[in-house]
Amino acid sequence: MSVKILEINQLRFTYDPQKPYLLNIPSFIINQGERVFLYGPSGTGKSTLLNLIAGVLKPSEGQILFNQQDFSSLSPAKRDRIRGEKMGYIFQSFNLIPYLSAFENILLPTKLYAKGVAASVYQNEAKLLLEKLNLNSVKDQRASSLSIGQQQRVAQARALLTSPMLLIADEPTSSLDSDNTNEFMNILCETAEKKKMTLLFVSHDKRLETYFDRSVDLKSLNQAVQS
Repeated sequence: MSVKILEINQLRFTYDPQKPYLLNIPSFIINQGERVFLYGPSGTGKSTLLNLIAGVLKPSEGQILFNQQDFSSLSPAKRDRIRGEKMGYIFQSFNLIPYLSAFENILLPTKLYAKGVAASVYQNEAKLLLEKLNLNSVKDQRASSLSIGQQQRVAQARALLTSPMLLIADEPTSSLDSDNTNEFMNILCETAEKKKMTLLFVSHDKRLETYFDRSVDLKSLNQAVQS
């Protein structure tokens, strides 16, 4: 029997109550362990939907259930805690702390949220990720001095470090060439499978959908764009 990790019911969202809804999604379900590719052109609300799922934004109407809990009804502090402990997020803009080293950026979520696990466990895991992602040579360099590709891989390692239940990736390959994109995708999918993580990956590049169990067109979910 499939276990739902994410369930959206009658979700509607607008940044401005005086304007039409940007998103109107009657239903969307992701089961535990699935790798889902969500695609659509720029400006169709992909990043907004991810921010709603992650609890950064609250729905104007409707319900978002994460791990069978009504995530959208929780306080901001509780959403922050769940997001930090049970979700990984690879941002399009990476969101690294520029004055911290690559290694420190990777470990940052464990300083903020992780409890009950020895620091040495995360440090060892971070070292393995540095090696796998070919970042050993820059692990002590500040994030601001890294190349775009290196910053991208640091962001990937940071999101994978705590083995989150749900890993969200927002256009993470947009700044990578084809070789680095393929390497990134292979590592991402291999790690997700090994650690039994659920993956929600958003992109406008349909060539990437072959890496996933299921491909979903945002237009097919979002009734707002059909009105």
